[in-house]
Amino acid sequence: MLSLKCFKYRPKQNELQEIENQLERNPDSLELLFKKADIFYKKWEWDYALETIEKVLQLSPEFAEAKFKYGILKNLVGEHEEAISIFTELLEKDPNNADIIFNLAYINHQIEDYTKAEQYVEQLLSLEINTDMLYFCSGFYS
Repeated sequence: MLSLKCFKYRPKQNELQEIENQLERNPDSLELLFKKADIFYKKWEWDYALETIEKVLQLSPEFAEAKFKYGILKNLVGEHEEAISIFTELLEKDPNNADIIFNLAYINHQIEDYTKAEQYVEQLLSLEINTDMLYFCSGFYS
């Protein structure tokens, strides 16, 4: 059986160390902290990514992209209800964001709340967008 681990991100040599060095000079840089979190995320080191993204959100609680990543990470570590809460908050601020709606559909499907998942799929379909996520969602409820 092929493991998804074979697709694991491999950062450029010294990429993380370079960011760490820059953070020593500028420890509150949102850009650098977000890059660091993204590297951990891509390496599937979700606990480190969570720790770093939490620092970003302490510095900038309304940083929507960081909150979005935080929701994804919470879901990946099994904190589904927390992830739903994060994405619901984001959806209130951006009600037509297909990525947020997709994640709510996906997480609710994961936790077997098919009624809510289907509602989010219907909401996503109502946006009349043409993306791969619609094809993926159509497999939930065909």
